[in-house]
Amino acid sequence: VRDAEFQVGLDILAYRDASDQGFKVFHQGNVHDVEAFMPKNYQCGAGLVAYVDQSDVLKVFQNGKVYTALDFAPTSYQVIDSLVVIRDNDHMLLFHDGLTTTVTQYIPEKWTASWGTFAYLDNSNNVVVWQDGRTSVALRGGPFDKLSLERGLLLGTRGSVAQVWWKGKVYSY
Repeated sequence: VRDAEFQVGLDILAYRDASDQGFKVFHQGNVHDVEAFMPKNYQCGAGLVAYVDQSDVLKVFQNGKVYTALDFAPTSYQVIDSLVVIRDNDHMLLFHDGLTTTVTQYIPEKWTASWGTFAYLDNSNNVVVWQDGRTSVALRGGPFDKLSLERGLLLGTRGSVAQVWWKGKVYSY
């Protein structure tokens, strides 16, 4: 008997089916037969599984469907909650709710993600927030020593100064 191969996300389980060696996903009480062969790699998040299949295609299982996020394997990808953060050469992309979006045409030095929100330090040392397909400058006046994003609350610190972004408003301390 082989060891069971599986990964667990917030509310989802992806695994190798011992009976046919296929790739399956258990989500919301249902088992989905996703691929006939195990992917080269995969990661689980909140309601989704991202994986590179045997043809080097980046796919995402979400809401009972399989989406092609990229028709090739990216440099790297990381599942964070309901986002797939994709690094492809010098581009940063996001997969969210069935769509792949290019966020930057460079790899930000500092970035963070949580709860479907992505924040990064841009080339002007401002913190830009991507949420629901839209970007906006959240914090100005960087560079920031640290960026932290938890449950929609963004914290940027610079020395002893802290700026907090919450629901579009900035508070400085």
